[in-house]
Amino acid sequence: MKNDVHIRKISMEAPAMAFEIRKKPAMSLIFLKAFMISLFRPSTIADDAVAGKHRIVMKNCILDEDLVCNYRKVCAFSGPGKGAVPISYIQTLFTGLLGKFIVSPFFPLTPLGLIHVFQSLEQERPVRTGESLDLECSLDCIVKTLKGVETHFILRAFSR
Repeated sequence: MKNDVHIRKISMEAPAMAFEIRKKPAMSLIFLKAFMISLFRPSTIADDAVAGKHRIVMKNCILDEDLVCNYRKVCAFSGPGKGAVPISYIQTLFTGLLGKFIVSPFFPLTPLGLIHVFQSLEQERPVRTGESLDLECSLDCIVKTLKGVETHFILRAFSR
């Protein structure tokens, strides 16, 4: 976060790897795996650690009109909604990818105890239901602070 005192930025020079998944990860399995690996992974990272800018990609994610419509109702979005996809809905598509990332072998910290403290969303154009998106989740950097360890992820959606 902007107010945290950075102690050390972890080197991100390890070779980057890209992994493609074909379907949304099952969150129940991610939670189970997170619990199991938390017994073995550290809650901090060594000062001399080296990490890689790895990424997980899921291609051809179709934006279902019924799901988007339900999301608009539950979240009380008003205004023209036919076919329009709220940017916050697109962000929810990344929940499984982030989960998959933090339980993967290349994520160096225990998944339990991670706290979401900041996010920023940018949209370059309107997105419509029925569009096909490629989703990408990548680790940008890891920073040790006085309060713990910050991980910065970049979540990108590309139109096909």
